[in-house]
Amino acid sequence: MNKRLCVAFPIVLAAAMVLAACAPQATPAPTAAPKPAQTEPAPTAAPKPAQTTSSPTAASGRKLRVGYCIPDAANSFLSALTTRVKELFAADGIEVIVASGDSDAAKQYNQIENFISMKVDALIVMAVDPVSVVSAVQEAKKAGIKVLGVPVDNQGPYDA
Repeated sequence: MNKRLCVAFPIVLAAAMVLAACAPQATPAPTAAPKPAQTEPAPTAAPKPAQTTSSPTAASGRKLRVGYCIPDAANSFLSALTTRVKELFAADGIEVIVASGDSDAAKQYNQIENFISMKVDALIVMAVDPVSVVSAVQEAKKAGIKVLGVPVDNQGPYDA
């Protein structure tokens, strides 16, 4: 189990960075050309450019949402990892919806299907049983959802 977690942590962290990097970049406000020298005193403070605080949005104009499936929230490592992932995504204005499989592969399969019906923008899956979620992951991909898998054996129909 610890080996799986050691593999999972860097992958999930990388996923967080990839999804954060996919967020639209704010364009800086154009600066005015310098004026010729004047004999009048210049204003004491130049106006500050407007700061954009917009969150990344999906094509529909709504806030990006990521489904995050973990094997069991009772695991202290996964719980801490989940908290950090949510913080990192929230810093970029991305909502993370967490689903714990409670070590039940059938429950996790249903959670993935629920994320599909919720039309999340991306899905991160740490499968309880990688084989049991293959068809649900394929359905998610058919629905246009990008899927990041954290499989132990690096097999499966994941995008990354």
